Amino acid sequence: MIKIKSLCIKGFRGIKEELLLELNSKSLLLFGDNGSGKSSITDAIEWFYKDFIKHLSTEEIDKKGGLTALRNTFITNTEKCSIEINFTDSSLNSQKSINDNLEVINSNTSDTFKEYIESSKNENLVLRYDDLTDFILSTKKEKLDSLSNVIGFTKISDIRNILKRVINDIKKSLQSKNYDNEISSREGKIMELLKESVRSDEQYINKIKEIIKPLELDIVLVKIEDIDNLLSLFKKSDDSAVIEQRAYYNDVISKINDLQNRIDNLLNLYEVYYQSFQTIVQNIETLKKIALGILWDEGLKVLKGSIIEKDECPLCFQPKSREELVKEIELRLKTLDSIKEQQAQFDNAKKDVKNVLDEIKNITNDIRFKKYFNLEENKTISDFITYINEYISLISQELDIDILKEQRMKEKKELIFNNTKLEEALEYCRKKNESLASQIRGNKILEVQDKIILSRNPSVKAGFYKILSI
Repeated sequence: MIKIKSLCIKGFRGIKEELLLELNSKSLLLFGDNGSGKSSITDAIEWFYKDFIKHLSTEEIDKKGGLTALRNTFITNTEKCSIEINFTDSSLNSQKSINDNLEVINSNTSDTFKEYIESSKNENLVLRYDDLTDFILSTKKEKLDSLSNVIGFTKISDIRNILKRVINDIKKSLQSKNYDNEISSREGKIMELLKESVRSDEQYINKIKEIIKPLELDIVLVKIEDIDNLLSLFKKSDDSAVIEQRAYYNDVISKINDLQNRIDNLLNLYEVYYQSFQTIVQNIETLKKIALGILWDEGLKVLKGSIIEKDECPLCFQPKSREELVKEIELRLKTLDSIKEQQAQFDNAKKDVKNVLDEIKNITNDIRFKKYFNLEENKTISDFITYINEYISLISQELDIDILKEQRMKEKKELIFNNTKLEEALEYCRKKNESLASQIRGNKILEVQDKIILSRNPSVKAGFYKILSI
């Protein structure tokens, strides 16, 4: 570990005569009356390492004209202002000075020294009273961030925060997709078809072997893909549309049950979004600050970009330092942190509702584009899908309401879902399914084929295994 052995300052800020501090690798604690030179010492260390002094940044001391502020007022033009630091590693010893031509000179120009200075720029070398005051007045999260930065824990904290966000997103995703209900439903379907709980590919293959054994077929089942070959063999002997239709209605039944769970989840999430919306719109001051925050954010982008070249306010065109404007806007934006947190919660609640709406739309599209959907006899199913799409469109319109405009948002009780249409579609599919099942009873090959196809249906078997693996 590299430590400072001695510090020598001359002609810098409030120090005119040479001041030598023998630290001998120890820590330095400065105390004294106002004006006794404490700040000049810490300023010297900060400038030596970073080429700027934080609390003097408005004087632009990183530019040549501002270097005058660093030279002691009482030294002559021929005297130089300097800071010399000797380290436990002597190869890093260096004197940094400002001559009478306001040129900065480093006595040590080695690559080793440059690398050391560059790596030190991210370190917290000086702790001032203002820093302590800011820390005491900061929020719990800001305190944690500050301490993380001091001890070099920032990257770990950032990774931790990212992981927490990812975990929360996964939890929300699992909740919105109703995996628990889906697992239960599909497990029940597997047990109904195969008379056994199946939780692995090996179990599934063994069960299919047991089912087809009486048929004495000349086929070997080792992996899941072999079952597809078995189904192809069945089709060559009896390509029955009855089996295909049974699979279709079973799939629709599964998806309607899934939709019912997702609608319930959608309305719960909508209620969270509604409450978040109301919290913001009922506070006029919050709305004003959100509007101003948008303006300040855009103004900051303009000032930091290359659009405005003059030192003037882009709104009122009055003379104003760009750097001062940037600092003022950043300070104003900082005062909106609590509002931003509130708005972030609102945005996340809105995103959650949108995600479920997208999931519902994907399911309805999956039903719509199946082979038997457009049959006239299946009008009950198509009417139900039309109603679902109209319903999610209605909720989408509520999400489009601008929070900054005086518009009323519908409450959850005003968006009641008509479960009758869902039950009608479900009952229709069950009756069609049972009618088709009666047509294959007694035909051993068709019965075996029916069980395998339904258990191999992606909405029953493959999806079930996929969920279990999460």
